[in-house]
Amino acid sequence: MSEEQESILRAHGIKAIFSDGSSHEGALLVGLDGAHSAVRATLCPAHPKPDPLPVHLLGLELTLTRAQIAPLIAMDPVVMLGDSPFGICGFFAVLASPEVTAPPEGAPGVPEGNDARIALLRERLSHMWREMRDAVEGSITPETTINTLTIADWVVPDEGWDNLGGRVTLAGDAAHTMTMFRGEGFNNAVLDVANLVSTISEIYSTPTVDEDKRAALITEYDAELCDRSPRVVIASRQQCFMIHDWEKYEAWTKASQWGAPHQKV
Repeated sequence: MSEEQESILRAHGIKAIFSDGSSHEGALLVGLDGAHSAVRATLCPAHPKPDPLPVHLLGLELTLTRAQIAPLIAMDPVVMLGDSPFGICGFFAVLASPEVTAPPEGAPGVPEGNDARIALLRERLSHMWREMRDAVEGSITPETTINTLTIADWVVPDEGWDNLGGRVTLAGDAAHTMTMFRGEGFNNAVLDVANLVSTISEIYSTPTVDEDKRAALITEYDAELCDRSPRVVIASRQQCFMIHDWEKYEAWTKASQWGAPHQKV
């Protein structure tokens, strides 16, 4: 146990100390604080941050007219991920339909200036399918801000973490930061919360909290999470790499039970 972990232990619970200097004590602290979780950094000091992958993302927010968005939502009304033979994939998510109102980090290989990023995005769009290219190209102006980030994920260490006697655990992105290429982040977060609610309900099923019982139940919750999360994180990482390798992706897709890639008839 580290000195930092010892400093937040209390006789019957845990003390959370926030960046503004304030603090709060309770029986259980759940780290639901995202991909760059401060709680995770305390539980796993040897591996606190997500691991960057050799993939970067250029992203922008657009407001499109009905006519502009129509070809995209004809393919899918909510979300679409498309591949290309050039090691590039395109992704869109619709926030409202049919009238769509549709702080960045640096990424290796991406220029710093916004004008250069617009030029890079236009070059990438030249390899995208027509509906995607036309919708984005027609909406970019010199004032459009192009954000970028490095894709990263976090795999729980083999030894898991010390939950400090059932006082601290993790859930959501803090427990399994993953890429978006399988769309499983939300699903796993929902499962985490369902399991956690069941666990907490059992802990507080008696008027007085039994600390041994709490420790056993949180450890059981952690065990399931630590068994599941590496598998889904690695699967999403493999999908991320696969979709940027056209030949492998095409061969895998044709051989999979999902059938052949989407094609217009």
